[in-house]
Amino acid sequence: MRRPDNKFLLELLKKVNEPIVSTSLNITGQPDLKDISHVEKYFKGNKPDIIIDARKLPKQKPSRLEDLRGIQNIKILRG
Repeated sequence: MRRPDNKFLLELLKKVNEPIVSTSLNITGQPDLKDISHVEKYFKGNKPDIIIDARKLPKQKPSRLEDLRGIQNIKILRG
């Protein structure tokens, strides 16, 4: 589970009142995508279903990641 610390995402989660299933936008082993105008080139035609242009974001820590498979033994993978 990814726990964002982003005002927009937290408000979106409150509005939909459901978990959102997603992967990271960035592709493992590739440089981070920093400019939304490069989405088509970055994903080579397989772009995500929805893209929200948040403009330039401030530098921040990555989302907290938790492994909830063992609910009695939650593991922090990144945080």
